[in-house]
Amino acid sequence: MKNFVFKFAFLSFLLMCFCGCVSVNISGFYDRKVDYKAYNKVIIDAKFDNIGEKKKVEMHTARALKQLGIEAFASSQAISQLKTFTREELQKELLKSGVNLLVEIDVKSSKERSDTAVYGGVGLMGFFASTSRIKNLTLGILAIDTKNGNVVYKGSAVVETEDTDEFAENLGEEIAKEFEKLRENR
Repeated sequence: MKNFVFKFAFLSFLLMCFCGCVSVNISGFYDRKVDYKAYNKVIIDAKFDNIGEKKKVEMHTARALKQLGIEAFASSQAISQLKTFTREELQKELLKSGVNLLVEIDVKSSKERSDTAVYGGVGLMGFFASTSRIKNLTLGILAIDTKNGNVVYKGSAVVETEDTDEFAENLGEEIAKEFEKLRENR
Protein backbone atom coordinates (compact mmCIF):
# COMPACT_ATOMS: atom_id res chain seq x y z
CA MET A 1 0.00 0.00 0.00
CA LYS A 2 2.83 2.40 0.86
CA ASN A 3 4.45 1.66 -2.49
CA PHE A 4 1.22 2.48 -4.35
CA VAL A 5 0.70 5.75 -2.46
CA PHE A 6 4.32 6.74 -3.06
CA LYS A 7 4.05 6.03 -6.81
CA PHE A 8 0.77 7.94 -7.04
CA ALA A 9 2.17 10.94 -5.18
CA PHE A 10 5.35 10.94 -7.27
CA LEU A 11 3.44 10.70 -10.58
CA SER A 12 1.12 13.50 -9.47
CA PHE A 13 4.14 15.62 -8.61
CA LEU A 14 5.68 14.99 -12.03
CA LEU A 15 2.44 15.86 -13.79
CA MET A 16 2.22 19.15 -11.91
CA CYS A 17 5.81 20.00 -12.80
CA PHE A 18 5.66 19.21 -16.49
CA CYS A 19 2.09 19.89 -17.53
CA GLY A 20 1.47 23.60 -17.92
CA CYS A 21 -2.01 24.87 -18.36
CA VAL A 22 -2.92 27.66 -20.76
CA SER A 23 -6.21 29.48 -21.04
CA VAL A 24 -6.81 31.95 -23.90
CA ASN A 25 -10.13 33.75 -24.40
CA ILE A 26 -10.56 36.22 -27.27
CA SER A 27 -13.47 38.55 -27.92
CA GLY A 28 -13.79 41.52 -30.22
CA PHE A 29 -15.69 43.83 -32.54
CA TYR A 30 -15.48 43.96 -36.31
CA ASP A 31 -16.91 45.94 -39.21
CA ARG A 32 -19.48 43.82 -41.07
CA LYS A 33 -18.96 45.89 -44.23
CA VAL A 34 -15.33 44.81 -44.58
CA ASP A 35 -14.43 41.90 -46.87
CA TYR A 36 -11.95 40.02 -44.66
CA LYS A 37 -11.24 37.54 -47.46
CA ALA A 38 -9.42 40.36 -49.27
CA TYR A 39 -6.71 40.36 -46.60
CA ASN A 40 -4.25 37.87 -47.98
CA LYS A 41 -0.92 39.34 -46.85
CA VAL A 42 -0.71 40.03 -43.13
CA ILE A 43 2.05 41.18 -40.81
CA ILE A 44 1.95 40.47 -37.07
CA ASP A 45 3.42 43.03 -34.67
CA ALA A 46 3.49 42.00 -31.00
CA LYS A 47 4.36 44.90 -28.71
CA PHE A 48 5.96 43.00 -25.83
CA ASP A 49 8.83 44.20 -23.64
CA ASN A 50 10.28 40.69 -23.61
CA ILE A 51 11.82 40.17 -27.08
CA GLY A 52 11.66 36.39 -26.73
CA GLU A 53 7.92 36.46 -26.02
CA LYS A 54 7.42 38.99 -28.87
CA LYS A 55 9.10 36.70 -31.41
CA LYS A 56 7.27 33.60 -30.19
CA VAL A 57 3.84 35.26 -30.34
CA GLU A 58 4.54 36.70 -33.81
CA MET A 59 5.91 33.44 -35.20
CA HIS A 60 3.12 31.24 -33.82
CA THR A 61 0.41 33.66 -34.99
CA ALA A 62 1.97 33.91 -38.47
CA ARG A 63 2.24 30.11 -38.65
CA ALA A 64 -1.41 29.67 -37.63
CA LEU A 65 -2.57 32.21 -40.26
CA LYS A 66 -0.46 30.47 -42.93
CA GLN A 67 -2.42 27.29 -42.23
CA LEU A 68 -5.51 29.23 -43.38
CA GLY A 69 -3.76 30.01 -46.67
CA ILE A 70 -2.86 33.57 -45.71
CA GLU A 71 0.61 34.94 -46.39
CA ALA A 72 1.65 36.03 -42.90
CA PHE A 73 4.90 37.42 -41.50
CA ALA A 74 6.33 38.30 -38.10
CA SER A 75 7.32 41.97 -37.86
CA SER A 76 10.47 40.96 -35.98
CA GLN A 77 11.65 39.29 -39.20
CA ALA A 78 10.17 41.55 -41.84
CA ILE A 79 10.73 45.06 -40.46
CA SER A 80 14.03 46.61 -39.45
CA GLN A 81 14.14 46.69 -35.67
CA LEU A 82 16.81 49.40 -35.81
CA LYS A 83 14.46 52.09 -37.06
CA THR A 84 11.46 53.43 -35.17
CA PHE A 85 8.44 54.07 -37.38
CA THR A 86 5.39 56.22 -36.78
CA ARG A 87 2.16 54.40 -37.63
CA GLU A 88 1.91 56.40 -40.90
CA GLU A 89 5.51 55.57 -41.91
CA LEU A 90 4.94 51.91 -41.11
CA GLN A 91 1.72 51.94 -43.13
CA LYS A 92 3.61 53.30 -46.19
CA GLU A 93 6.37 50.70 -45.81
CA LEU A 94 3.85 47.89 -45.55
CA LEU A 95 1.91 49.09 -48.60
CA LYS A 96 5.15 49.10 -50.63
CA SER A 97 5.66 45.44 -49.79
CA GLY A 98 2.06 44.47 -50.59
CA VAL A 99 0.95 43.87 -46.99
CA ASN A 100 -2.74 44.74 -46.69
CA LEU A 101 -3.36 44.05 -42.98
CA LEU A 102 -1.36 44.87 -39.85
CA VAL A 103 -2.27 42.92 -36.72
CA GLU A 104 -1.01 44.55 -33.53
CA ILE A 105 -0.95 42.60 -30.27
CA ASP A 106 -0.31 44.82 -27.28
CA VAL A 107 0.04 43.95 -23.58
CA LYS A 108 -2.54 45.99 -21.64
CA SER A 109 -1.84 44.44 -18.24
CA SER A 110 0.36 41.72 -16.83
CA LYS A 111 0.29 40.10 -13.41
CA GLU A 112 2.16 37.17 -11.98
CA ARG A 113 1.32 34.92 -9.06
CA SER A 114 2.75 31.77 -7.54
CA ASP A 115 0.67 28.67 -6.87
CA THR A 116 1.94 25.84 -4.68
CA ALA A 117 0.51 22.33 -4.61
CA VAL A 118 1.51 20.07 -1.73
CA TYR A 119 1.25 16.29 -1.90
CA GLY A 120 1.61 14.26 1.24
CA GLY A 121 2.17 10.70 2.21
CA VAL A 122 2.07 8.58 5.31
CA GLY A 123 5.06 7.53 7.35
CA LEU A 124 8.44 7.73 5.62
CA MET A 125 7.06 9.02 2.35
CA GLY A 126 7.10 12.66 3.34
CA PHE A 127 5.59 15.55 1.45
CA PHE A 128 6.13 16.88 -2.07
CA ALA A 129 5.56 20.47 -3.12
CA SER A 130 5.33 21.96 -6.57
CA THR A 131 5.34 25.72 -7.12
CA SER A 132 4.35 27.23 -10.43
CA ARG A 133 4.43 30.82 -11.59
CA ILE A 134 1.19 31.75 -13.31
CA LYS A 135 1.17 34.76 -15.61
CA ASN A 136 -2.11 36.60 -16.28
CA LEU A 137 -2.11 38.84 -19.35
CA THR A 138 -4.71 41.09 -20.89
CA LEU A 139 -3.88 41.77 -24.52
CA GLY A 140 -5.30 44.26 -26.98
CA ILE A 141 -5.62 43.07 -30.58
CA LEU A 142 -6.05 45.50 -33.48
CA ALA A 143 -6.29 44.68 -37.18
CA ILE A 144 -5.52 47.74 -39.30
CA ASP A 145 -6.12 48.03 -43.04
CA THR A 146 -2.83 49.33 -44.46
CA LYS A 147 -4.49 51.05 -47.44
CA ASN A 148 -6.65 53.45 -45.46
CA GLY A 149 -5.41 53.08 -41.86
CA ASN A 150 -8.84 52.03 -40.59
CA VAL A 151 -9.16 49.64 -37.68
CA VAL A 152 -11.19 46.72 -39.05
CA TYR A 153 -11.07 44.59 -35.90
CA LYS A 154 -10.61 45.50 -32.26
CA GLY A 155 -10.47 42.80 -29.66
CA SER A 156 -8.90 41.61 -26.47
CA ALA A 157 -7.47 38.37 -25.19
CA VAL A 158 -7.26 37.23 -21.60
CA VAL A 159 -4.47 34.71 -21.07
CA GLU A 160 -3.49 32.65 -18.05
CA THR A 161 -0.34 30.59 -18.50
CA GLU A 162 2.75 29.02 -17.00
CA ASP A 163 4.50 28.31 -20.30
CA THR A 164 5.46 31.04 -22.81
CA ASP A 165 5.79 28.62 -25.74
CA GLU A 166 2.41 27.04 -25.13
CA PHE A 167 0.81 30.44 -24.54
CA ALA A 168 2.23 31.82 -27.81
CA GLU A 169 1.07 28.79 -29.76
CA ASN A 170 -2.44 28.86 -28.26
CA LEU A 171 -2.76 32.61 -28.76
CA GLY A 172 -1.73 32.25 -32.41
CA GLU A 173 -4.27 29.49 -32.95
CA GLU A 174 -7.06 31.51 -31.30
CA ILE A 175 -6.27 34.61 -33.38
CA ALA A 176 -6.34 32.44 -36.52
CA LYS A 177 -9.73 30.99 -35.48
CA GLU A 178 -11.06 34.50 -34.91
CA PHE A 179 -9.78 35.60 -38.33
CA GLU A 180 -11.33 32.53 -39.96
CA LYS A 181 -14.70 33.44 -38.39
CA LEU A 182 -14.38 36.98 -39.76
CA ARG A 183 -13.74 35.62 -43.25
CA GLU A 184 -16.79 33.33 -43.05
CA ASN A 185 -19.23 35.88 -41.52
CA ARG A 186 -19.10 38.39 -44.35
